[in-house]
Amino acid sequence: MAKLPVFFQKNSILFGIIIALILPVITALVFYPLFIFFVSIGWTAFQLPISKYLILGCAPALFVARYYLKNMQYEDTGKGVLFTTLIILGTQVAFNHFAIY
Repeated sequence: MAKLPVFFQKNSILFGIIIALILPVITALVFYPLFIFFVSIGWTAFQLPISKYLILGCAPALFVARYYLKNMQYEDTGKGVLFTTLIILGTQVAFNHFAIY
């Protein structure tokens, strides 16, 4: 398995928080146009609200947390990713009915 670039080999809670904040947004930006495309060609008949895409975007962050905790033994970074992802998921689930978008 290929090693990560040196930039990603940091053991810091702050670095984990940054990863956990950026990764769901990037994933949501990939999934949202993909689902719009699926609706436009008729593969699916429903469209999710944008807040649901952020919840879907948290799934890769959980895999990243596991990678940092298990494979690289960077516990601080893994904990930062995991706790931030759980906070994002908790707030999205708890306050989803207040969403205006």
